[in-house]
Amino acid sequence: MTAFSTTARAALAIALAGCLAAQPGFAQAQTQAAATNAEAGGLDADAAAALDRMGAHLRTLQRFEVTSESRVEKSFENSPTLEFRQDARFLVQMPDSMAVDLTTDRTHRKVFYDGKQMTIVGMTAAKYISVPMQGSISDVLTRAYNELGLDFPLQDLFRWGSAAAVVDKPTAGFRVGDSMVRGQKAGHYAFRMPDVDFQIWLAEGSEPLPLRMVITRRDIPGLRYSTDILWNLRPTIGASSFRYQPRPGDQAIDIAQVKAAVR
Repeated sequence: MTAFSTTARAALAIALAGCLAAQPGFAQAQTQAAATNAEAGGLDADAAAALDRMGAHLRTLQRFEVTSESRVEKSFENSPTLEFRQDARFLVQMPDSMAVDLTTDRTHRKVFYDGKQMTIVGMTAAKYISVPMQGSISDVLTRAYNELGLDFPLQDLFRWGSAAAVVDKPTAGFRVGDSMVRGQKAGHYAFRMPDVDFQIWLAEGSEPLPLRMVITRRDIPGLRYSTDILWNLRPTIGASSFRYQPRPGDQAIDIAQVKAAVR
């Protein structure tokens, strides 16, 4: 399936009005030397190694459930700062099956991918659309954004966890220090990329999973995203976990008709 044109994506957004909605998808360093190094554009070797360890561990996971409890904060000039809730639960069986439950202040939708098609469900609007798709979870998350305008929280986790995915390296970064996240020991790291600053808290020990992230966009002033991440590495997965069974009254949207309308 080729990527949609801008016109086609706009038409699809209208057709999916009930399914898709717009989403609102440094802590002080312990040592002055580390902060000075980051300001100068240096990437500390220990901080870079921590990201590498995280990615290597994520690539070992075959079945897991991960939940993000997120807040998106937007500041406006001469107006109050606004905060929006954006929570997500991913049930995953690598390399190509997932079920996602997405909840914001205004919308509730679910997404199912079984290696052959992606189904997007507007739970409140009782509408859904199924789109043929194949490939790894990292690949289909990228395609869902490019072709459908659907942005998922935690997308970078799946890119870090895919050996084939291209992940931009930070230009600067350092270890802030030891921390605790929900009672679990974690290393707190801060990184800089061309348009983004991000902090990440990685669990200490043999399973260096990300437990918290904070992302600050420098290219979009006033936009800040933070999330706590909870892991279940022994989830219950059934035969139908990744396929959607329409509820009585659910209305299917025909993507072929949407495409035909913009030819």
